[in-house]
Amino acid sequence: MLFGLTTEAVAQTVSVPATQTVAEPATHGMVTVTFTGDPNNGDTDYLAPSIRSGGTASGRAQIGAISCTAGDDYVLDRDSFPIASGQSTHTWTFTICADTLDEPDETFLISWGLQTYSFFDSNASNCPFNSRCTTTFTITDDDPTVVSLARVGSGAVTEGQKIEFTVTLGRALVAGETIDVPLSIGGTNVTASDWSLALKPGATNTGVARRIGNVVRFSGAGAQTATLELTATDDNTADNNETFNIELGTNTDFDDTSLGTNVGGGADPHSSNNAFSVTVNEPPPSVSLHPADAIGGEGGSGIH
Repeated sequence: MLFGLTTEAVAQTVSVPATQTVAEPATHGMVTVTFTGDPNNGDTDYLAPSIRSGGTASGRAQIGAISCTAGDDYVLDRDSFPIASGQSTHTWTFTICADTLDEPDETFLISWGLQTYSFFDSNASNCPFNSRCTTTFTITDDDPTVVSLARVGSGAVTEGQKIEFTVTLGRALVAGETIDVPLSIGGTNVTASDWSLALKPGATNTGVARRIGNVVRFSGAGAQTATLELTATDDNTADNNETFNIELGTNTDFDDTSLGTNVGGGADPHSSNNAFSVTVNEPPPSVSLHPADAIGGEGGSGIH
């Protein structure tokens, strides 16, 4: 008597990256989908990518030739691709759309459906066969955040008075982003003892701090504008009028990794709104009166 033998089916899996980072200017992003065992058990099955909600990037799916249109951060080929019997890997490509918009790094989610397309709500990198799993992609921006410098008010000031100005980023930062803005302060007849710099008391200055070396740090959600005051020191010394020059650092200064700039695309000074000058005058000479003159002597005007 012969007895039939049965073999318990081996649970198949499909392994995809849980996360992957792609650069914005690249023509294509790439993901490698890895299968373990024989996911189709001898048949030809299909793996189909689809967009899931939850990301910050804007994208769409289309079948056929891929082309970017305004507003697209990425475009994927919606068509499924076959998995031949015994195939263990497959490389799938999608298009990352280049733009000139300064923006935070963005994310989008792709679900991978295999055979039955049944839903498996997990971001795990190893999903059971006949399930759906997800890869979260991050698109790193390549467009610099432009930094502008502007004086508040106009005209000359006198020693002891304040010069108010703002440093403004082209967009508000988001959580986890930091930009350090280097300032240069100098000018004709100006030394470091001729001025002091501080954040303006009472100004909003969200996420702003002044660091050593005349560096203004913007950090975290909402950081965009710093309002500062430069006080011209009253040195009680008769000297020539001074011209203060306040400038943003150069591109090289902004690209200095020691400054802590970690925004995709970095930061650059504005092409024109990057400096201003102020004349600082000596205080007018004080006038002293003799007591007798102050009340007016006989036949006198009281002022000599």
